[in-house]
Amino acid sequence: MTTSIYTRRFGRALSAVPGSVSTAETEPDWRDLASCLDLGALFLPKKEFGPESAARTTAAKKICARCPVLDTCLDNAMTTEYGYVENGRAGVRGGLTPQERAARYKRQRRKVPEPLTLIDQYLRRTEALDDGHVRWTVNTSYITFEGRQYTGAQLAWAVSTNRKPQGILRTACGLAGCVAAEHLTDEVMRDANNRYRSRQTA
Repeated sequence: MTTSIYTRRFGRALSAVPGSVSTAETEPDWRDLASCLDLGALFLPKKEFGPESAARTTAAKKICARCPVLDTCLDNAMTTEYGYVENGRAGVRGGLTPQERAARYKRQRRKVPEPLTLIDQYLRRTEALDDGHVRWTVNTSYITFEGRQYTGAQLAWAVSTNRKPQGILRTACGLAGCVAAEHLTDEVMRDANNRYRSRQTA
């Protein structure tokens, strides 16, 4: 029985894609561990563009983010697509779209460093202390990332939560200046804690 590349995307059926790296059926294959196995219609759609393209790409990237072979998949894509122009690439592979992989290839050729992410900015400017505390290690009170300013606390919050803080961020651990994300609270959290304590003492 022949397996469609749209059914198993970059699984064993990847051998049907020109330039792909294939392995013998008797050998262990990293693609068998891929979270996208059997999700070919999402990752390698017959039509790359259209009104549903953005939502499809977002859904695919969320699956990639928790895939155990994400890095291997991206390495494979960059190897098999080596030198391809943007239009010669297809599907979401290794968490990147064809456009993102083409841009990555160009950066690699020019030896341009990968752009720092928000979490990179946080890790480069903080130091872990005892008891889960984190210290802000630079002299400036804020950084600018992609046109937006972040204090240390705001940066810690941004990399650890999916919502914007309400009101002022404060440390709840008692250590002044701590920027450990789990030690920060905003007004929403403080109001909830106050209501809880009120019910406990009522």
